[in-house]
Parts: sequence; C-alpha cells; structure tokens
Amino acid sequence: MAKNTTTLSYRVTFEGKQAKDFALDLKKQMESLGASVASTRKEIAELEKAGKDTSLKKLELSGLEADLKTLRQQYKKTVTEIKGYNNVLKNLTGATYNDLSKTSTALTNALKRAEPGTKKYKELLNQMLRVRE
Repeated sequence: MAKNTTTLSYRVTFEGKQAKDFALDLKKQMESLGASVASTRKEIAELEKAGKDTSLKKLELSGLEADLKTLRQQYKKTVTEIKGYNNVLKNLTGATYNDLSKTSTALTNALKRAEPGTKKYKELLNQMLRVRE
C-alpha cells in the first residue's frame, strides 16, 4: 500500500504542474489587465481635468473591469478545483463519494484530451484506476 501512495503523490505533482501553469497564466493576465485598468483610470482623470469628453474612455474602462472580474472568478475557480482534486488524490481512503465522482469526471475529461499510448495518458489512466478502486 505504501508503494502506491508514494507513486500516486508523484503523479499528482506531475499532473498538477499543467494546472498550476494555467493558474499562473491567469494570474499574469489579471495583472496585465489590472495595469490597463489603472492606466485607463489615469487617462480619464487627465481628460476630466482638461475638461474633455470621457464617455468613450469610461465605456472602455467598464469593459476592462468586466474582463478583470471574469478573470478573477475563473482564477478563483481554477485554484479551488486544483486544491480539491489534489486533496482527493492524496487521500483516496478518506474522500467522500462526491469528491471521488468529481475527480473521476475530471480525470475522464483529461483522458479524452490526452493522446492514447503516451506517458501522460498512462499516468492519467493509473490515477483513474486508483480513484475507482
């Protein structure tokens, strides 16, 4: 039993790298968009100070803020899912039925995207077998 736990922990770390990279990419996008929002706010303040029309910039700002809000929600959801799947895979004996079901669904989707016969596919398949034991 201990051999499987050690192997499983290694696989979780390996597969989790892709999810962490995705979360980091989202974080970079949020930072970039946040800088754009700040820049647009500064431009609006300068236009208002000069007494010029700011309606187009305010419209642009509202679009940027909506995009930023969407990215934040997606980032929060991604981080929560990563933590949840990792917790289930690390503690299969203590996982609830719903946790195992969600993890199984996520692994099934990942298997559908992976190319059969590759190392990644085999590792995902092994994880799936452990979850369904």
